Formats: sequence, C-alpha cells, structure tokens
Amino acid sequence: MKMNHKLFRLVWVFSLSAIIIAGCSGNGNGHVKQSGTAAPGNDDKKTATKRQTFTMSIWDIEKSFQNRENDELLKKVEQDFNITIKPVNVTWSDYNEKFNLWATSGELPDLFVTDLTLSTTYNTWVQQNIIRPLPDDLSPYPNIEKLLKQPDLAPLQKDGKFYFVPRQSKLTADDFALERGFIVRKDWMEKLGFKTPTTFEEYKALFKAFAQMDPDGNNKDDTVGLTTNHVPLLQSLFLGSVPELTESYSWLQEDGKWIPSFVSKNMIDGIVQFRQLYEEGALDKDFAILKTGDGGDKFAQGLAGAINMQMTDAMMKGLKDKWMKYGHEQEFEDSIILLPIWQHMDGNNYRNYSASAYSGLFFSSKVDDEKMAAILKLIDFAISTPGERLFNYGIEGKDYTIENDKIVLTREKDSATGTLKPLNQLYPSVDTLSFAFKSFGTVQFPMDIRIADKGEKLVKMHDEMYDYMINKFKAPDINWEVLYLSTPAKDKLKNVKYWDDIVRIVLDNEEPDKLWEQVVKGYEAKGLNQAITEVNEMKK
Repeated sequence: MKMNHKLFRLVWVFSLSAIIIAGCSGNGNGHVKQSGTAAPGNDDKKTATKRQTFTMSIWDIEKSFQNRENDELLKKVEQDFNITIKPVNVTWSDYNEKFNLWATSGELPDLFVTDLTLSTTYNTWVQQNIIRPLPDDLSPYPNIEKLLKQPDLAPLQKDGKFYFVPRQSKLTADDFALERGFIVRKDWMEKLGFKTPTTFEEYKALFKAFAQMDPDGNNKDDTVGLTTNHVPLLQSLFLGSVPELTESYSWLQEDGKWIPSFVSKNMIDGIVQFRQLYEEGALDKDFAILKTGDGGDKFAQGLAGAINMQMTDAMMKGLKDKWMKYGHEQEFEDSIILLPIWQHMDGNNYRNYSASAYSGLFFSSKVDDEKMAAILKLIDFAISTPGERLFNYGIEGKDYTIENDKIVLTREKDSATGTLKPLNQLYPSVDTLSFAFKSFGTVQFPMDIRIADKGEKLVKMHDEMYDYMINKFKAPDINWEVLYLSTPAKDKLKNVKYWDDIVRIVLDNEEPDKLWEQVVKGYEAKGLNQAITEVNEMKK
C-alpha cells in the first residue's frame, strides 16, 4: 500500500520557501506547458445541466473535508464543475470490509477509490452489475481517453469496456526502474577492498564482508550485511532468476505454455540464492520480523552495509534525514553508491517494471448518465496539466502566478518561520483532491524544486541511475493482456500467498527444493493446473 505517499508529497512540496518553478508540467524546457483540460468557463456554466451531487470515498476523506465552508479551493472546484461532493469515509484498515458491505447492501458510494483490479471481487462486481462501466465514447474526456490507450492499461478492458479509471502511481511502467535496488556503503566497500559487484556470488561476498569483517572498525560484531526497508521489497532479488515476478501474479511463457511466474522452473534458483544469503550471514538474520522502516534505521545508524529499498531521490532524502541524526563524519551522499540487483543467469540485467496503476476510480451502478458525466469531467480535469497545477500549487493569482512563462509561488507565508504555509493548511481538501485521481509519483516536478528539496547530489545520483537502468537494463517481458485476463481458476490464484511461502522456506532448515516442490503441489490442489489450462485455451 502507498498509504503515506500523499502526506509525504505535500510536506516536501509545500514547505519550501518561495521558489520560481519552471515547466510545472515536467517537459523540461523551463516553460509552462499550456495543454490539458481547463476548468469549465462561463459559457460552459450557461449550458450546464442541473447541479450534480455525488458521494465520494477514499482513504481518510472525512478529515480533509471537515472545514469545507472555509476551503476556497474546494469551493472553486465545486463551483467550476457545478457539483457538490459528499465525503464517505474509509480508512486504510477498514476500506475493503466497508466496500464489500456496501456492495452487498447496494450502498456503494457513487465514486470510490480502491485496489480491486485483478481480484475475484472486481470480476464478481462486474458480472453482478454492482459497478458501472465508462461510456463507450470518451471523446468528451480526452485525458481519460489518452490514459486508457497506454500499453500497460489498455488491456484492463473487460468485454470491450472499462469499469474504472486507472489511478496511476507512475506515468509509465518504465518509471518504476528505481523502485527496487540496493543503497550500499561505498566507503565500506572501498575500505574492505571490494569492487562494484555484478554477479550473485560477488554480491553475496560483499554482504558477508559487511557483516563479518568489522567495516566500521569498532572491534564489535554489530553490523549486518544486507537489510531491507520493507520485507516484501526483497521479492526484487528474483530479478536475478525470475524477472517477471517484478509484477506480482504476472504470467510467462515456459516450455510452450503460459504459467504464473511464481511457479517458473527458475523459482527454485531464486529461492536457493535467498536461502544462501540468509544461511551464510549475508542477510539480516531478523529480516522476516522487520517492521517497515526498521532497516532504514539500521542503515542510518551505521549498523548495515546495504539496504534493499527504492533508489529514488525522495527515498534517499528520507534515508539521509535519518542518517544525519547519528553524527557521521562523512556526508551521506559521499558514503553511498546505488547498485542494481545482480545479473540474471541468462547473462542479462533486468530492472524493476510494473503496471503504472495499482488502483482505480470506480463507479456505483446506481450512478446515472448525467452524474457520471459530471464525475468524469472532474476526473479528466484532475489528471490534466491545469488540474495538476491547481492541486499542487493552489489557486492561480492567489497562490501562484505565471511570470515569463514560469510559475512563481506567492501564497501566504508562516509569520513565525517566513516559509510558505503548506497548501493543505490553507485548503484541507487538497489532501484528498491531490491524491484521489493519481498518486504523487506521476507529478513531474522541475529540476530547481527537486534540487532545492533533495540537494543536487541526490538528484544527480537519481537521474544518472535512472538513465543507466533504462538504457542498459532490460525490462522484464510482462504480457499485460495475460496479466489482466480473467478466468474462474486464474482469479482464485490471487489468494495464493507465494511470498509468505518463500519466506517460510528461507527460514527453514530442510532442503529448499523439496520444500518448494511441496508448496507447488499445494497450489495445484488450489486450482493451479486448471488456471493454466484456462489461460492457454483462451490464448490459442
């Protein structure tokens, strides 16, 4: 889940002092790109139908709509689009339960955000007419229409119809390239005499040295080799054996037929590598019980030589902030190096690659055509350049102006600090409106604001590593059509918790190949072979 992304983005973007922002649409030329969908003008209002009121549900929406009487940004949105949004609250801990209950009772909100894609629930709701599809003609909504033509999103159709608007986490599947990798203590590598590793054996030797050769020189056995910031991220280790597993529950062709990637014959090679890292002391012995962020704390304290995590400038900045609390003699940027996952057995190097949307905006089947049109008009604006400006920089003429083709932030400052007030302090609804329609990873902030927040060195490391990964590493061959294909048995495989099984095998003492063979037999009892038969029949 990406539950903290919206707050993370709002904090770093809007706490900056007045900054001249070039090219807010991310086109890189320093000019404001005047494309997208503008809010309705006066002519639109004259010809508009009656005001539409609709219910909307997304995580913690209630909090951001509490002060709607004084929220000028929310008032502007509702006035411009002739709508009234009625919040229906869910939390990260109860949203699945509530949506299922409301679906059963016929009380789903008109518009709601969830991660139902590729689930049996989603397919059931389509079959039972619980959610309504988008209209066939999307020409009135050009940004939505363009979005649904992306290669990784177009196959989301069911029977020729889209039943939700994908809510992007990144603009493209390639943009996930830095979402998995290693941040490594370069200074420790140099001290211990290691060159940059490429193969699994070289990585294993390096991580073992971090754990066993006293890299910090304190004569204590107090360091681990490789740790992780979030246990499921360790699935990226399989880029060296089954790269298709970078997209969970993807399928691949093996021996002439389609099979789930998690039962590939190469899975055992990845599991053996994982087990070796654990058994030989290269991997944090406590990896399986780490809470999210624990690994980052270890690395920041100088207790780990490498950490498996995202290699983005944002995540590096968060790790640096922790690092600075512990009085290191050397700067964070000068102490680290970014490294990819080791080379695959086939001699190629693979990078992280995933569908650009993990969740979507869904519509109750009780929404009529007029209300649907009003909602889609809002969504189309929200994912456009003008919408992005409104929800990230505020109201033009008050919170920012455009001068010499550049955006200048002019909003109210905090009297105590002299810095700009966070946008969500001025307009609480922006916590929802900036997050509901697409996630923070799609916002392309220009170079100057990135450097002002992250620092030039981290931004340079990020950009150089991204270019290197895109140009030198292969994207796994993910077949989006097969990924999104729905059959009765295939849909049930989403209930297979293969990652939990892998971790259990790594921690076990028995031979991993025998244990994995038993696990796969268990999957067969749950309908694996039937799923394979159904998929291959449909792909003939």
